[in-house]
Amino acid sequence: MSYTINKKAQVPTCRIEAIPDKYSTGLHIFYSCQCPYTNKAVSDISKIAINEFDLQANVVNLDENNLPKFSPFGTFHILYNGELIAFHPISGTRFKNIMRKVIQ
Repeated sequence: MSYTINKKAQVPTCRIEAIPDKYSTGLHIFYSCQCPYTNKAVSDISKIAINEFDLQANVVNLDENNLPKFSPFGTFHILYNGELIAFHPISGTRFKNIMRKVIQ
């Protein structure tokens, strides 16, 4: 949503790139260190993924990797089999609840 002051101005858009194929299977956690809760969330989710769901999480630091920003959600998101399952740091309990619904 935007408010246009100049009626001749171009309407702003948000470019969302396609998720690269290499992230279409498995569990991927993308993060940036902009939030103090991020490191704990990444650590907890990675441990729960392996211990409870037998999934090895691919953890990607967006600050260190020059990746295209294919998500409009910014500094933290989790993909499972190419689907966005979280777009902000979540607790381990929340991750378990999401994965139980997704894996069924």
